[in-house]
Amino acid sequence: MAVTSRSKAKFRDFMEDSKGGGLDDIIRSTSDDRKNVPDASRQTDRKPAGKTKKSKMELTSQFAIRFYPDQYTFLVGLNRKITNSRKSSIDYERITNSTIIRSFISILKELVIDTTNITSEEVLTERIREALEKHYS
Repeated sequence: MAVTSRSKAKFRDFMEDSKGGGLDDIIRSTSDDRKNVPDASRQTDRKPAGKTKKSKMELTSQFAIRFYPDQYTFLVGLNRKITNSRKSSIDYERITNSTIIRSFISILKELVIDTTNITSEEVLTERIREALEKHYS
């Protein structure tokens, strides 16, 4: 809580007042001061919303994904293959498992997938495969 000159004065007056009601009166008087302070003075040094460029990480959401062991092995292997095939002298964007998954999702967004009566993961996989064949043939 910010200490204003007004709250200091109220505290001083309270301490000088022999009828002071104790800690509750101090809290009440300083919270009353806080209500009178303009919103702008309560803000931190943050830049105004919409005025700054957000980083990629600030634009993402996070949640857990469960993988089958062979899927996880493939993902980690692909990540290592990408990382190891780079020339070390050049400054690259970091490629992570999440980067690879986001790239896959970007491709999926381009597809028209038949979503009627999908009853299992196998059916969904087959529908995505069909959509890929149609889209890229």
